[in-house]
This record gives sequence, C-alpha cells and structure tokens, in this order.
Amino acid sequence: YDAAGILSFFVQMTICAPLLGLLIGTIGYLWMRSASRRHSHTDVTIQTSVTVVVAFLAFYLAERECRISGVLSTITAGLVLARNVWPVVCSRDAMESVWHALEYFGNTLIFFTAGVLTRRAIWADVISSRDFGWCFAMFAIMMVIRAVMVLLCFPVLKRIGYGTNLKDCMFMVWGGLRGAVGLALAVFVRSALAGVDNDAGAQIFFLVAGLATLTLMVNATTSGPLLRASGMVGTSPAKKQLLDQVHRRIRQHAEQQYHEICLSLNHDAVEAVESLDELQALKGTESSTPAMARAMTTPGMFIQTASSIDASEIINDLEKKLNSCDEKPDETQVVILRESFMRLVRGKYWELMHEGKLPKTSPAALKLLNSVSVAMDRLTSPLHD
Repeated sequence: YDAAGILSFFVQMTICAPLLGLLIGTIGYLWMRSASRRHSHTDVTIQTSVTVVVAFLAFYLAERECRISGVLSTITAGLVLARNVWPVVCSRDAMESVWHALEYFGNTLIFFTAGVLTRRAIWADVISSRDFGWCFAMFAIMMVIRAVMVLLCFPVLKRIGYGTNLKDCMFMVWGGLRGAVGLALAVFVRSALAGVDNDAGAQIFFLVAGLATLTLMVNATTSGPLLRASGMVGTSPAKKQLLDQVHRRIRQHAEQQYHEICLSLNHDAVEAVESLDELQALKGTESSTPAMARAMTTPGMFIQTASSIDASEIINDLEKKLNSCDEKPDETQVVILRESFMRLVRGKYWELMHEGKLPKTSPAALKLLNSVSVAMDRLTSPLHD
C-alpha cells in the first residue's frame, strides 16, 4: 500500500462504516417509533425483530456489499438505537429477554467453535513449543500494555463520567478478560487467510485462543478474591445505615397502619402479624390487639394516658432534630440519597409515559430520561432544580 491507499483504507474504515451504521440505526429507530403501541403484541414483535435486523443488516452490508468495517457499522447502529429508542419501546422486559438469550447462544456458539478450532490448531504441524512460550509472553505483554494505557488515561477517567480511583484502575488492568469478541475476530481472520496463508491463520488463532484461555484461568478465577480483599464489593457502611433507616421506617409505618385499620374495623387481624415480616415486632405484645385494648380501656383512662405525656420530652426531641440540621452532612449518605432520589424521578418519568401523560415519541421524554442519566453521573454535585 502507498500513502494514498492507506489513507483511503483509513477513511473507509473509520468514517464510512460509522456513517452506514448511523443511517441503518436511524431507519431502525423511525421504524420502531412508528410501531410503538404499548399494549399491541404485534408492535412488540415488530420492535424486537427490527433490533435484530438492524444488527445483522449493518454488519452484512458493511462487510459484504461495501467492503468496510462491519464491527464499526454495527456498533454505531447500536449506539443510535440505545440513544433514542428506549422511550418508544413497548416492552423493555421482552426486548432485554430476547437479547439476553441471543447473547447467551452467541457466546456459547463462539466458545464451542473456538474450542473445536483450537484443538485442531494445537495439533497442527505449524504449532510448536515455541508458540506456547510466545503465548505466555504475549499474556504478560498484554497486561503491561493495558496497565500503561490505563495509567495514561487515568487523569481523564478520573474527571469524566462516574470517575475512578486507583483501586478501580487496578481492577481494570487485572479484570479485562479476552473472550467472545476476540475469538470471533480470530475465527474471521482464520477464514480470511484460508487458502492464502493457512499457517499464519492457525498461529494467529492459536495465540488469540491461548490468551483467552489464560485470562479465564488466571484473571477470572482471582478477580473475586481480589475484589473482596480490596473492599470493592458489598454494601458500604453508609448504605447499610441508610437501608436500616428505611427498613425501620417501613416497619413503623406498617405498625401504624395496622393499628389504625384494626381500630377502624374494630377487629384485631392477628393473622396479619403472623404472616407479615414488617409486623413481627408486634407478636405477643398488646400492640397486636389494639381493638381489644380499646374495648378494655375506659374513655377517662384513655384521656388521662394521652395527657400524661411529658411535653418537655417532645420539645427536647424537636430541638435535637433542629440542631442536627446545622451539622455537616455525611457526603457518602448524601450521594446515596441523591442516587435513590434520581431513580425515583426516572421511575416517575416512565410511569408518566406509560399513562400517556408524557408522550413517549416527543423530544421531551428523551431529554428528561437523559437528564436523569446526566444527574446520576454527577452525584457528587448538588441538585439545583
């Protein structure tokens, strides 16, 4: 290739392929938007079929007809759909279930095919003990290159999106597995070199399969203990405290509602105390039979009991709560509360779209959902709306 040929190849791969994917993705989005009746089984089927057609059509047209990168074209088409299509999807559960099934079958087929071809490559005459040594050497080199790239990108990664820290970077280096995508490309390269250079195709496939095997045997098996040792998994103490507060408030609300309903019906629903976890604290206490307690209590005694509460205790409790407002809040709990609040807001937006109060085909629906995503990317910043 001369300089002009290299430039032409670069333009075809990096510009023409994404443009084709953009076109196919836009057509798919418009098609799904025109078939977006939520309670129509036909529209659910059409939308699911369109996503499958867009994925395979983008790859086929790019690779076979236009001779450009099918991977870049398919990725761009997928980004277009992911960016615009969710508000008009009739059934998110059906869409995710279909694609999870396709992902599972695709991964299984790729690894099965790779296993069969790897066995053939290992027993090929072109593969020697030297290739096994190169496989281990390339595994070490791959880890070093990944560490260098993450280190160079750390200043940018720290300031964008969710941010990152040294622990995250360490696991990015160690936890990056080689899997289905690399094996699929290796199968593709081996097929492209068939009849041209069979030895090179076998060696390339052997090395890629060997790297995938090493990452599964070394990195994958040690990632879990590494995450637990570094404290990167599990619920944080601040989140546990917040969850405990939520559970306590749920129990208090359930007990209050039980007390009010029993008094309004003049019946003690003791069976509810036995079956509901939120009312287990009432089991065996007088609070489990409020109607009976009221029947056994005279009006005068009830008034006396209510008036016997010391008002100073209520005043002191209120003063403590007011004074606590001047204290500096725990930043970790504030972030958790903001995340929970934004999830509630996003759920409300989806509810409004399902009820038809917020038209899902309007630009406002997409902007509102995107605004929640942006806010959840910046949980450390205060809310101003």
